Amino acid sequence: YSKGGPIFDKGKMIQLSNGDVLAPMYGRLDGDTNSRILISRSSDQGRTWHYYATIAYEPEDPNPELPGGYMGFAEPSITLLPNGQMLCVARTQGSQLPSQYRPLYACWSDDLGKTWTKPVPTRPALHTIWPTLQVLDNGVLACIYGRPGFHVPFSTDNGHTWKQFK
Repeated sequence: YSKGGPIFDKGKMIQLSNGDVLAPMYGRLDGDTNSRILISRSSDQGRTWHYYATIAYEPEDPNPELPGGYMGFAEPSITLLPNGQMLCVARTQGSQLPSQYRPLYACWSDDLGKTWTKPVPTRPALHTIWPTLQVLDNGVLACIYGRPGFHVPFSTDNGHTWKQFK
């Protein structure tokens, strides 16, 4: 790891059936030009953590046509979906001011977090920071995020599209 990162920040952890725990992190590894999101794994109830997989890293802005300053991927939230996939939603907005917010990005894993799809902007775009994913008892997915404001869109297709109720 590079000096000062990656860090555990806010994303919830997932406990696997064998007792291992997966936790999202973000920051830079040696040689990175911007932030990446990754998964660390603990096999000893959180006493020690080891790099497990990179969720997303793009040295260059994958969508330079979008508004806002690209900083890489940060503030990941992961969840285990009812269909067995994992979903990660993350921020890509830098802290440049004044700025417009970039959309949150999403990617999916079919192998409990070892490999991930290429991240794509949320549809429709959820513009802001600090996402937190939550699967509701009925299988509907919520993504709580905010600043400015507080927003809770819902997805019935495992995070591929979102509906904001007003």
